[in-house]
Amino acid sequence: MRRNLHDKSVLVTGASRGIGAALARQFAAKGARLALVARDETALETLSSELGGVAEVVCADLSVEADRIRAMDEARAKLGPIDVLVNNAGRGLYGSVETLEPEQLRSTFELNVVAPTHLCALLLPSMRERKTGTIVMVSSVLGARAVPMSGGYCASKFALEALCQSLRAELVDSGVHVLVVRPGRTESSFREAAQSTGFRPNDTMQPMSAAKVAEASVRAVERGATRVNFTSAGRAMMAAERVSPAIVDRVMSKLYRKMVKGTDAEQ
Repeated sequence: MRRNLHDKSVLVTGASRGIGAALARQFAAKGARLALVARDETALETLSSELGGVAEVVCADLSVEADRIRAMDEARAKLGPIDVLVNNAGRGLYGSVETLEPEQLRSTFELNVVAPTHLCALLLPSMRERKTGTIVMVSSVLGARAVPMSGGYCASKFALEALCQSLRAELVDSGVHVLVVRPGRTESSFREAAQSTGFRPNDTMQPMSAAKVAEASVRAVERGATRVNFTSAGRAMMAAERVSPAIVDRVMSKLYRKMVKGTDAEQ
């Protein structure tokens, strides 16, 4: 059954830019009421003004537990019960596995895994009681297959995917729907904001537009889909992984050597 988003209350995290801001625009175009959550209050206010007053601003650092609780309380006070939770906020982490610092891993997992899980826990009792709701988890194509020099980030997305699989089974017949979105490289400031142990990707792959990701994701919410996979390369990589992991490992080892050579050349 197709879901009507008109007048539904939607909470979007990481809404100040990139995919989060694009999702906010798409939900607003469907007539939804929004709570926009991020650290950059100025960017949120600008987006809220652009959307014509259908969006409430909630400034919060979702890597902090107290902020997560406050953000949820503020959103519900402003919008009432939340119909759609979009866990989009996330942080990148670049570097070889052997160079990753424990604190970098902790902070990445706090925002990419702990925060969305905690927000779900805060919201699910209300959704279960009302027997309706949608949880959108913005993962990554790298949540299905890891690549070199992004092991810490990939690990966080693998963890998020595992939680989604468990959550979907736990919510059977509850009326609550779980959607996993797996974008590839997207137009945003993600790379610039990512943590790094000294490595930065230098590929020339054309990024997809955040608007395209948002449009497909909102359509999937309306349809009640369980996942959205982007990029032909990503789909091919996942298919190859199922058929022959050893071949994919060899491809990834070549990619790693190319990355390391590129880094050395820059130095």
